[in-house]
Amino acid sequence: MRRVRRTQRGGGLVLGLVVLTGLITLAVAFSVREHAEMRSIRNRIEGRRAELLADAGIQYALGVLADPTIDPTLISTADAWYTSGEVGDQRFLVGRGAFRFEIVDACSFINLNTAAEEQLYRLPLTSEQIDSLLDWRSGDLNARPEGAKDEYYNSLANPYNAALRPMDTVDEVLLVKGFTPQTLYSIPQEVVTSQYLVQGGPEEQPLMIQLATVDSRSPIGTRPDGQARLDLNAASAQQLAQVGVSQGIAQAIVQRRNQVGTFTGFGDVLLLPGMNINDAAAILDNCRVGEATTQVGRINVNTASEAVLNSIPGFTPDISSAMASRQQSGGLQTLGELTTIPGLTPEVLASSIDLLTLGSQTFVVRVIGQFGSRETALEAVVEIVEGQPVLRKVRKPALPDVYTLWRWNRAPTADVSVWGNS
Repeated sequence: MRRVRRTQRGGGLVLGLVVLTGLITLAVAFSVREHAEMRSIRNRIEGRRAELLADAGIQYALGVLADPTIDPTLISTADAWYTSGEVGDQRFLVGRGAFRFEIVDACSFINLNTAAEEQLYRLPLTSEQIDSLLDWRSGDLNARPEGAKDEYYNSLANPYNAALRPMDTVDEVLLVKGFTPQTLYSIPQEVVTSQYLVQGGPEEQPLMIQLATVDSRSPIGTRPDGQARLDLNAASAQQLAQVGVSQGIAQAIVQRRNQVGTFTGFGDVLLLPGMNINDAAAILDNCRVGEATTQVGRINVNTASEAVLNSIPGFTPDISSAMASRQQSGGLQTLGELTTIPGLTPEVLASSIDLLTLGSQTFVVRVIGQFGSRETALEAVVEIVEGQPVLRKVRKPALPDVYTLWRWNRAPTADVSVWGNS
């Protein structure tokens, strides 16, 4: 009997241990699950706060762009907005969170909605991609030799139609025949460009996404001093002479207009026989072509990178380098000063002048909101309308590594207290 009781007691002990082990396992599992749920909740909260801080960064940038001293007709890297945020190096502290931001002139990029075929051939693109992009944004229903219209896109496994209009985002180009993520986010190997956009090999070249925009607009109706520009399709010879155009060229402008028809751009004017540097400068400083007061897609030579400058038809690496050097000393003050850049003769300018500007009313705001371990990156498009910044678009960048995409330092170099910090 004693042996039986001892066996029963031993069995009960084992059973108790099994039950205890099970309870401990359940407790540990519950604890792990609870910690995982708490961590998930914390991450969601931190992520949401990071989003709010990114939004705060955009609002802060809007305040910077509300500066009444900003002149959309003359934008340069010497302006206060350009150094605001120190190209993302400053961290603006808000309570226990922060944001970093940068403001970029949208006219410092190549607008894929307006870039001409000659300029596209200077980019790292194949002839198929160029034809297809031109077909995508054009309302013409006939495809180019290597391009595509609805017939091609409707034959895909997931069919859709060609846009036949300007693109809304740069990423939309991924819908175009021949374009892949590698086209935007890496350096393609098969290209038709005859030169690199910057010195060095393929690894030194900028990514397509770093060069392109679909949002850029600049004012062309007035001079930096606020005076209205003369319309070369309507001004009299006397009016042209009053702004410094020689009598011979002023008469040639009116005569050509009466005999051939209206001018389509400055390029037509600069090719008139007898055109010299002085006349070219007077025309560029004081005139416009047509009644439009703004223009989409022009490149601001005061803010564009050397790579973007090298994409401009007629610009040699030496011209682009000289223009980049002028940026460091405050940039050009009038469009006519382009004639002072070595190599930019009236003949050379004729091929590029209608792509160029010194002004901009469209800006890109890049911002990262940070809270705890979470970060949220946003890009916003802002347009200056009647002196006030208007938020047009907000999107998340397609690439997760925005530090590389935007060429930011990963660690900030300075902290600026905005609210809730001493």
